Amino acid sequence: MDAQPRGCDSLFTSMRRMRLSGKGGYWWMPQAKCTTGCLQWLNQHQMIQGLHGTIDPLRAEEVVATMEPEKFILSDGASEYHIMRFAGVGLIRFSGLNASDPLWFDEADGKVTWNHLVSSGFHRISEVSA
Repeated sequence: MDAQPRGCDSLFTSMRRMRLSGKGGYWWMPQAKCTTGCLQWLNQHQMIQGLHGTIDPLRAEEVVATMEPEKFILSDGASEYHIMRFAGVGLIRFSGLNASDPLWFDEADGKVTWNHLVSSGFHRISEVSA
């Protein structure tokens, strides 16, 4: 196992001691242990599958700070939404020209939001390559 991030010692020690039954199941960790370093380590070791719960916008910004997203723009002629998809961590960021704060979604909810906008008359006007 690679060196784990500082501050996560007890978490990773207890994870090493787990005996998995092979029957599937889930594990969780308290939010206080979910530092950016811990999340990146867990993701690198493929220990995270999907996102659950409410996405913290500040934490999301930290996690994706060094990632290159897929970028899209949806418009209905009067309004535009800039969409950034961070496929590596399953996050979608929507921001509009009139909105003060971006909206963060997991991929499933991002797809629902995209489909809702398209069915409301929005269309993709560009795809920006990184």
